[in-house]
Formats: sequence, C-alpha cells, structure tokens
Amino acid sequence: MCKLMIHYALEADLDSKQNKAELDKIVEYTSAHSRLEKVYTQFQTLFRRMPQCATTSNAPNNATYSVFYLSLRMIKIRFKMNSYKDSESCFKWIDMQFEKENFNKSDFSISWRVTHAYLQGRLHIYKNELPEAREKLRFAFEHSHPGYPNNKRKILKFLIPVEMNLYNFPSEQLLTKYNLTEYLEISQACMKGDMVKFEQALSQNMDNFVFGGVYMIAERLRHLTLRNLIKKVALVVKKEPAYQQNGKASIVKLDLIFNILKEWDSQIDLDEIECIIANLIYMGFIKGYISHEQRLMVLSNIEPFPLRKQ
Repeated sequence: MCKLMIHYALEADLDSKQNKAELDKIVEYTSAHSRLEKVYTQFQTLFRRMPQCATTSNAPNNATYSVFYLSLRMIKIRFKMNSYKDSESCFKWIDMQFEKENFNKSDFSISWRVTHAYLQGRLHIYKNELPEAREKLRFAFEHSHPGYPNNKRKILKFLIPVEMNLYNFPSEQLLTKYNLTEYLEISQACMKGDMVKFEQALSQNMDNFVFGGVYMIAERLRHLTLRNLIKKVALVVKKEPAYQQNGKASIVKLDLIFNILKEWDSQIDLDEIECIIANLIYMGFIKGYISHEQRLMVLSNIEPFPLRKQ
C-alpha cells in the first residue's frame, strides 16, 4: 500500500510538470499562478488521503516518507507562487515527524535532505534569518552531488548573497566556475564601499535578481556598502590631522561623507545623510552617535565599525 502511495505521489509530481502549451489550452488555467494553485490543491487532496502508516516500516516503503516527498513538492509550489509564509505549515509537519520515535532524518536519501535544507534556507532568507539560512544552504551545497553542477549553482545563487551580507565575499574563481558573475561587480563594489558602482551593478542585474528571487537580499548589501564607505572616510580622517575636528580622530564631519555620497545621489542632503548614518548605527554597522547641531558623527573609541567576518 505504501509503495502504491509513493507511486501516486510521483505521478502527481509528473502531472505538475506537464507541457506549458498543453496546460494553456485549458480555459481555467489563464495564468501561471492559477495553474500552480490547481496543482497545489491536487497535492493537498493527495496529502490528506495518504494513510499514515506506522513508522516501523523501512524507508522508503513507509507512507510517511512518500508524504514527506509530497510535502517538499508542495513547498516548492508555494515558493513559485511567492507564498513563502504559507509553506511554513509543511515545514512544521515535517519537523513533527522528525520528533516521533524511531523516525530519523538519516533514514532519508541525501538528495531529499539536500532539497529539504535548500528550501529551509530560502525560507530563512524570507524571514531575514541569515545565519540560519547560511547553515541550511551550506549543508545543501556541501552535500549536493558533485556530478550535478547545476544544482550546486542553484544553491549558490542564494548562498552567495547571504554570505556577503554576513561579510564573507566569494572569490572570482568561484563565481566564474558556477557562472554567477552577476555577483562579481556587486561584491567588489560592496567591499570597496563604492556606492556608484554598487547601484550600477544592482540596476544592470535587476531582472536577473528579481526573477531569481534574490533581489531583496542583494539590495540589502546597500547597508554594508554604505558602512564600508563611511569606514574609509573615517580612516582618512584618522590618518590626516587636517580633516580632524579639534584634533580628535573619532569625530567625522558629515560634509566629508556628503561630498562623496552626492556622486551617488545628486539630490541627497545632510539631513538624509544623518538618517542614513542613524539607521546604520541602529542596525549595528556603526558604533557612535550624531551631533545634529554641529553636523558631526562621533565614533566610539572601541570598535567603531564592529562588523566581523562570521
């Protein structure tokens, strides 16, 4: 019976991959979203009908394993529909199964575990839980079969921007190997604190990032780029007494930052720069405070830029 359930799950999976031209002939499938919703509904029906056999059966002849497979397919569909929040119920169901006695994640094939970790990582990105996302995506990448480089590339497409936001930048060799050079210019601009080149790289690759589902995490690098730019200005002030206020290297005139950032945004003013810096201080990229009246940024004497490679 359990083998039959697995067969049905596989058949349902194949049905969801029917040729697009054939699906377009069906009137009610007027959009990709409606087609995905229809497939998801079918999967839900199958999910409810699958008997929950005792977990003492050996994998993969236990119906629970076929339901696990089906759950991953349902999660993938929700991701395609950009309904990340709706996928959490499937993840919770899987977690509940892992908590049962004699039910172990190691019973699954490595391909299933890789897929599960990859999808978990993407959900963590959506929830802005970057350390957790990195952990899951690293597992998926490290355990993905080396004979399928496209799968590794798919994982890296999400892992790389997560790593960059945690201040771990990819090598040019890695990006070239997996044909992910769209991250090259944006990573270089971020490390250098070059806002002009960062915005250019983000704009040039916008379609790629948007359709790839990584635009938001890539755009978040703007904060890190601004932090690196301000750090470079602070280092210049520290080395050049002529730029110091009352001989104090920890005090930076906002005019110095303004003169650089106006090349990035010609409409920017000192009030907006204050807001940017205040936001960076709030997010933990900078330690210090702003003197609005004197238009100064006063940095902490201890680790004013506390970001460290994680």
